[in-house]
Amino acid sequence: MQTDAFTRALLTWKRKTARTETQARLAWLNERIEYQDSVSKTDSRSRARTLVGELEVHARPYPGTYLEAGWQSLHIQAFTNTYGSLDPVQYRQAAYASWQQQLFRERAQASLSLRQEWRRGAPTPLMPAAGISYRLTPRLSLSARGSRNYRLPTLNDLYWNPGGNPNLRPEDSWSAEAGATYSILPHPGKWRLSGQSQLYSSRTRDWIIWLPEGSYWTPQNLQRVWARGIEQAFHLERDLDRCQLFADLRYTYCRSTQQQAIRENDASLHKQLIYVPVHQGHINLGVTGKSYTLIYEQGFTGKRFTSSDNYGSLPAFATGNLFFSLQKCLAIPRSRKIALGISLRCDNLWNARYQVVAGRPMPGRNYLASLSVRGAGKS
Repeated sequence: MQTDAFTRALLTWKRKTARTETQARLAWLNERIEYQDSVSKTDSRSRARTLVGELEVHARPYPGTYLEAGWQSLHIQAFTNTYGSLDPVQYRQAAYASWQQQLFRERAQASLSLRQEWRRGAPTPLMPAAGISYRLTPRLSLSARGSRNYRLPTLNDLYWNPGGNPNLRPEDSWSAEAGATYSILPHPGKWRLSGQSQLYSSRTRDWIIWLPEGSYWTPQNLQRVWARGIEQAFHLERDLDRCQLFADLRYTYCRSTQQQAIRENDASLHKQLIYVPVHQGHINLGVTGKSYTLIYEQGFTGKRFTSSDNYGSLPAFATGNLFFSLQKCLAIPRSRKIALGISLRCDNLWNARYQVVAGRPMPGRNYLASLSVRGAGKS
């Protein structure tokens, strides 16, 4: 049995002028999760307190020029028996700035951003990013982007008991991507078909990955990881008198391999990372009207390796899901209008047998229903 409870509070201040907008936010989150399982003799109790402060300034000093700068402060404290006797605290701060510029009569856009973070007062490496996009024709646009990312280990990575690794190093990566967005059938009132193609490459030092070690999992740093691949998406739609028909197709090809040996005769060198499928695909078919939506989702996940040497694996699997929602506004005499929402969902419609993690079968066909009622103004 799992019991969740949370308290959230948000305070926002905003000021606008002709060319600038300033916004400050202060958020407080108090979350509690308790999970008990008599079969596995599990008794997990955790509570987290998070305080977030943000200040952002947006400016448009000239036509086509957009500037943004901000400051963020984050304080997290966790209390849980899964960390043993520790009650760890994370305190981070960040400053960032970005510039965007429209070029060539708004046919192109260039961007540049910088982000600097501090952890317990110590600065992390500067994270720059730059990108450019260009509209070749009304139906074809090209884009490219490069960035540096620096990810600190989470509290679970460091202190989870058993398995946490307090000696983890942060991830440091450089990534680049290039893509095209195009419209194949742009005709209004008829079928409209658009697509997006993306190539990406990312090289990461000290990649953080959870690996099985005996009876539990533990996070480790991999020296060098190269992730690269292709993302392809198509969207088809048509407007009818009382509804809209649509279809989405997405495919991902991803190769993520370790490029540097951890030890002598390392069998994982140049092998696919565990539980990262090379092939993934999704198809969504749907119809949406003024008050209803019906969607069928079909997903495919390719073979995943369960060992770093790629000797063990899990077979590919496909699952289908069905979703329906209905929104109605009811008028009650001498009272407020009531907005009524009903949603029904069936996951794993074809009752497929599959595992996401070895030894942990996923549920068969299952159902979820929800009902929401809210005030919608006077009748």
